[in-house]
Amino acid sequence: MAAHNLFLETGYSKTTIADIARRANVTKRTLYSYFPSKITLYIEMYDYYLERYHQVIVDAVRSEMPTREKLLFLMDSLFAFTKDNEKFMRLFWMIDSEEYGGDLSDDLTERIRNWSIENIREARPLVKLAFEEGVIIDIEPEMLIHLISAVNKGIMTHTHKERKFNIAHIDPESLYSQFRHILLRSIFL
Repeated sequence: MAAHNLFLETGYSKTTIADIARRANVTKRTLYSYFPSKITLYIEMYDYYLERYHQVIVDAVRSEMPTREKLLFLMDSLFAFTKDNEKFMRLFWMIDSEEYGGDLSDDLTERIRNWSIENIREARPLVKLAFEEGVIIDIEPEMLIHLISAVNKGIMTHTHKERKFNIAHIDPESLYSQFRHILLRSIFL
């Protein structure tokens, strides 16, 4: 967790193995005996958060409730996860090869790709069922899943900017509530 916290606070490139070892209260040698490189620790952090994100989807999709409520519960749960883990989600949304000296680790790229595919695979049947039951309009499941993710990103990014520059006092919950209301009126039948 020491590495996770440092990566979330300062990013990958500004965090050193010495910083992580110091924060974890271990020697660099001990740290290297468990993790052969800094990128291995970073990938482990991604796996930790993306596995939790995936579990939110699994829990919502497999919950015992009618399809409409289940889909809304999935949306609300993803928003809650995004809000509760905003620092990680910002890293995830803004992942850029520049942060890694120009190249993203193939292992990290593959992990992100696999988690994303698995998330869509898990949520897709629920969206299809919602259409088949007449709960929502005919929309590609992947598009709806990406829309929900994009809106969560936009809400967090926008409200953070608004607070930072003291432009408006819009909180993420209020903005999400408006999005949810619009979605209910436009996509849900």
